Amino acid sequence: MPQSLVVENDGRLRVLRLNRPERKNALNGELLGAIVGAVRDAAEDDGVWALALTGNGDAFCSGLDLSANDPDDADRASPPAYGRMLAGIAPIAAHQTKRLVSRATTPAEFRAHLDEEARLALHGLSSEDSSEALRAMTTKESPHFKGR
Repeated sequence: MPQSLVVENDGRLRVLRLNRPERKNALNGELLGAIVGAVRDAAEDDGVWALALTGNGDAFCSGLDLSANDPDDADRASPPAYGRMLAGIAPIAAHQTKRLVSRATTPAEFRAHLDEEARLALHGLSSEDSSEALRAMTTKESPHFKGR
């Protein structure tokens, strides 16, 4: 079975390639876990100065994979179940997303927005909630977020 994420180095650039072209690189638990792990690895590697995220095939990413290929995922594929899942999102991630969306209002603020997004992403990925999200994804259990 091919890897869902291909990681390559090009000098100081780390390239992350979504590798589910048959599903238009739709995000599933395995791929999300691989992305988070690869970003963490890059953050800890002094030889990596930048990250690029791209997709193999004819699409970058079609979004969350809502297909019910796994019987355990069938309930999560319906819109109400997906909405309930979003309502239970990690509080740090939800707060940061709302904060960033409210701040990015003009093109002149774009650079500052990107800087703040990078800072908040690293903060969120190093949180206890991030570890809990990965644990819950890999064990197919509901996460128990604490906002830390």
